[in-house]
Amino acid sequence: MINIYEIINTWKDVVNSYGNTFIIDDEFLASNKVKKLNNAIFAYASNLNKDEGILIIYDDTLFGSAKEGFIVTAVGIYSKASFEKPKFITWDEIKSITVEDKIITYQTTNNKENLDRYKLVLADKDETEMLSNFLQYTFEAYNNITDIEEVYQDNGNYINIDIKECKNCGAPLSTMKEINTTSGYKLKCPFCESIY
Repeated sequence: MINIYEIINTWKDVVNSYGNTFIIDDEFLASNKVKKLNNAIFAYASNLNKDEGILIIYDDTLFGSAKEGFIVTAVGIYSKASFEKPKFITWDEIKSITVEDKIITYQTTNNKENLDRYKLVLADKDETEMLSNFLQYTFEAYNNITDIEEVYQDNGNYINIDIKECKNCGAPLSTMKEINTTSGYKLKCPFCESIY
């Protein structure tokens, strides 16, 4: 089960630093940006139950209507790409999530090809990486995958750590990237570039 408040508090500053992605918190709901969420729900998430815990909205429209993009909730992901029908995938249906070349790929259990895709149109490289990290973090939270350990393993290398998040910007450990330095393997925050 996803702890909505933990995800919102952990990711708020990171997500809100990008122009097309918005964390859904009290501040967002009290602003004029709430129209984006209402447009998105009307356009492609009409079955969304407001009690299911909306985490973020990604607006993939040029003029900011949010009628295309996706909504991530504690239950799953609602999406609508340009010239495509709306889709909904539950976290239970997702086996894995990858993002490469601005294409989010969900390996699922509910269709013939076992893959579902969403192409990010407006996101730049940094926003794409942030969305990839956010979706992976939320997927792991839903599936109770522990990624915070005394020893962090990434790509087969072991790194001793004593942090749960970046000390400078608060980014979760799961977003850190492994780098090889002259003093061994370290973790690097993709947002503020701190090294641990």
